[in-house]
Amino acid sequence: MMASINKVEMLSEDKFQYFKDICSIYKAIENGEDTDEIKKKVTDLFGKFEEFRQKLKSVAAIDRKIDDLNAELDSSNHMMKERRKVLKEALEVFRSFTTEL
Repeated sequence: MMASINKVEMLSEDKFQYFKDICSIYKAIENGEDTDEIKKKVTDLFGKFEEFRQKLKSVAAIDRKIDDLNAELDSSNHMMKERRKVLKEALEVFRSFTTEL
C-alpha cells in the first residue's frame, strides 16, 4: 500500500513538472525562439508524457494486485470461519458423546 502512495506522490510531482514544461514551451513560442529548439522541447515533453503513462499503468497494476490480494484475504477469512464452525460442531458432538459415557 505504501508503494502505491509513494507512486501517487511521484505522479503529482510529475504533473507539476509537465505544467512547468508546457509554460516554458509557451514562453518560447511567445518570445520567438528558434523553432528547432521549440520542437526539441515539445518532443521531450511527449517523451515525458509517455513515461507518465507507463507510471500510471504501473500504479493501476499495483491497485489491481492489491484488490486481488484483498479478495484472496476475504476468501481465506470466509474459509476460516467455515472451518471454525465445523470444528465447533465437531467439538459439540464430541462433548455430547463424552458426557454420555
